[in-house]
Amino acid sequence: MSSIFQNYTVQNANDLIEQMELALISHDDWLGVLNRSLICNLPLPDDICLPDSHIHCKFGIWLHETLKLSIGESGVYKDLELIHRLMHDTVRELSENRDKKISVEKYDEFLFRRQAFRWTCDSLMHQACNSILHTDPLTRTLNRHSLISTLEREKTRITGTGETSILVLADIDYFKNINDTYGHQIGDKVLVSIANILTASSRPMDIIFRYGGEEFLLYLPGTTMDAAKVALERIRKTVEEHRTQTNFNQMVQVTISFGAAILDTNQPIHDSIKLADKALYQAKERGRNMVVCWD
Repeated sequence: MSSIFQNYTVQNANDLIEQMELALISHDDWLGVLNRSLICNLPLPDDICLPDSHIHCKFGIWLHETLKLSIGESGVYKDLELIHRLMHDTVRELSENRDKKISVEKYDEFLFRRQAFRWTCDSLMHQACNSILHTDPLTRTLNRHSLISTLEREKTRITGTGETSILVLADIDYFKNINDTYGHQIGDKVLVSIANILTASSRPMDIIFRYGGEEFLLYLPGTTMDAAKVALERIRKTVEEHRTQTNFNQMVQVTISFGAAILDTNQPIHDSIKLADKALYQAKERGRNMVVCWD
């Protein structure tokens, strides 16, 4: 499962939040000038009445230049761009009719659009904060913070439907030797490369968590055990054939072991994870670099 922030680092997300807060402060100041001018019958700044004022205000510049470059024309971006433009349209109508009595309906429309603008901004910031909270900063996979809640939602979703879903524990074989031989920097590089292989080899609905250290947990919804084994064997072979280059042009090879179990909707999540862990233990005992499914 992906989001507009799935490729963001923690620093990227923090930067976006900080930039957005500054842009919103500027926009609040702009709205303050508008309200003061309307209530006190003061001259309005010329830029408020321009047809393209939504592009040239400080928030608009940030929106169209910085945010668009960061997240592309996603649904969130389009929603924010639309409500920001509509709010400016309403402000312009208010300013053009200030010599007349402003109707309650028109002012309520302005207040509604201002609130909708704020709600949309808050939603974007909430997603950015969640990205920081739930994403492993090294591998860009999800971390354990949201693991149980995510799996509980999935368990509720498939209960009574007959859908089979698979939990998989994946462990990089002899990973300690990589750190001891090449150092933690290369160890981190290996972790990132394995995470990238897992992500590239997964379907859009699959979910990947960094479970801890060199372990990952994969959730494969709507998958039979036979289909999961085929997919995991393909990933296992891809990892085996992959090489990670060190700073001294050495090529590091690793292998990976998988333990798979069905997500049992009649048992606690932890029980299904324990079965996947038992299957992983069997894979290690049998020589590693293999897929073991718990029957």
